[in-house]
Parts: sequence; structure tokens; C-alpha cells
Amino acid sequence: MHLPLALRDAIAARLSGVPTRNLSLAAGRLAERYRSPAAAASPADDERLAYLAIRLPATFAAAYAALAELRARCHGFAPSSLLDLGAGPGTATFAAAELWPELAAARLVEQDAAWLRLSRELAAAAYPALEVEGRQGDLGRTPLGQADLVVAAYSLTELPLERALPVLRRAWEAAAAALVCIEPGAPEGFARIRRYREELLAAGARMAAPCPHQQTCPLPAGDWCHFAQRVERSALHRYLKSGRLGYEDEKFSYLAAVRREPPAADARILRRPAIAPGCVTLHLCGPHGLAVTRIPHRDRERFKLARKSRWGGEWREPAR
Repeated sequence: MHLPLALRDAIAARLSGVPTRNLSLAAGRLAERYRSPAAAASPADDERLAYLAIRLPATFAAAYAALAELRARCHGFAPSSLLDLGAGPGTATFAAAELWPELAAARLVEQDAAWLRLSRELAAAAYPALEVEGRQGDLGRTPLGQADLVVAAYSLTELPLERALPVLRRAWEAAAAALVCIEPGAPEGFARIRRYREELLAAGARMAAPCPHQQTCPLPAGDWCHFAQRVERSALHRYLKSGRLGYEDEKFSYLAAVRREPPAADARILRRPAIAPGCVTLHLCGPHGLAVTRIPHRDRERFKLARKSRWGGEWREPAR
């Protein structure tokens, strides 16, 4: 996917005049921080700018995809207020603003004051109708207030699990309608999502996405539920990451928990559909567990739907 034009322009304006070499050096230091997060202090100003070029697009894509599934599952849900936990430059807030133009107010909670300043700057340029409040502080202690939608995009990842779970409970208490959590699409990230799911179900939450049921997760040990979003790379993005391809795939795991019972779902597609000339194979998770469904060409209506299906999408059997 592409970043929205207004957001792209806001980022380009912020990076304008910064020497590319400086950004390249900062991108290298930023990558080193990701390799050893335990030792990482707050990023320097030039590292924040490098983040806008090389990391924000992928985070935006994952947040947009997860929030879009929530919107698809909960027809009529239109939040007017948002709470963005560990907001960084406001990436998840911007994704929500694209999906729900009626979003009126966003509260961004972030420890780093410089990130909050940058988030307000980008919001003013790209989403001038959105009222943005920055609240500096620790996620475990800062008063959160309430919002229709609460998002924690890659922010709980930065906390040890024993600290993340109390923050998760605070996030759910703050969510008037829905909570979305996003983690890296790796075994460790999904293990966290699975644990968050257990915690939220015990607190009375209902799973809207990607889970099509409220039962125990059926995935066996060694497997993990994750999805991918393809992200366009700009020329600057390719240069800073020394990449040749014009895109990258952001892999992520997520959950969307809601307070009201979501509509019934048939299944979620857990793998990229395998499309052969006479058959489409789907790996599904549904209320009755995991299934591998092979749909032959002779089953024309289901075959047509299966060919149009996508990894991470909802699978609905056609009405008979």
C-alpha cells in the first residue's frame, strides 16, 4: 500500500533540507537500536527523522490493515475518539483517521516529548480537522481517560510481559468500544497476542478479528498466526535500507477486542491461498478449529470466491 498523499507530503516537508547522508547514518544507528532494544535510550532527533522514512510506512500499513478488519467485522462502528498508547509519531492515529474520517479527537500517550511534538506537527499538516492531545508519561501510570477506540501498535512489545499485562488491562478499561493490539509477526509476537487474548477474554472482551470465535486458540505449538501487508518503498526508503525492491512486506500479529458481541463469522484465512488451475486450497481457522479446505473448479461459486480471497481475509461460505 501507499502512504496517504497528505501524510507523505507532511513527512517529505519535515525531511526537506536534511542531507541524505545524515539520514543514512541515522538509519544505521536506528537499526542497531532495534537489534539491542534493551540498551536503547531515546532516539536522537536525526534518528526520529530516519524513522519517518524507513519505519513509519510499515507501521502505518500494519495498523491500517488491523483497523480495517475491525471496521469490516463491526459494521456501523465509527469511533469519534481514539487513545493511541505508545504513540511514537502518531502512526496508528493517522491510520485510524484515514479509515474513519469522522474521528474527531485523538489522545496520544508517549514517554518521549520529542515524539509528541513531531506527532502534533504531522497531524496539523496531514489531518488538520483532527484534535490531537499529547500526554507525556509512562503507560503504566499516566491517566488514560476513555476513548471509543484504543490502539497499542507495537508499543507493548517494548515492555516485559509482566509489565505489559497490567498496561493491557488499563487499555481495556479505557476502551469504551474496542481495543486493537499489534505485535511483530513472529513467534514471539504471536505468543504475546495469544496471551493478551486470554487475558481479555477472561475480562469479558469479545474477539472481533482476526479470531472468528471465542474459544481457545487452536494453533499448535510451533505455529503462529500472522499476516502481511505489502508496503511501497520510496526512492529514499530504498536508499536508506540499501534495498533494491520497490516494496517490502510487513508481517504482524494482532487482535481486535470489542465490548459488544460481533457478528458471527465463518472463518479466517490463515495462509496465502494456494491457487492451482483446478483447485484453490485455503487454510482456515473457524469456530470448529483449524481446517484445510480444497475447493475444486467444478464447485464454481465457491471456487470463484476462493480465487478472490486473500491471506488474512474473512472466509464466508456462499448461501445455499
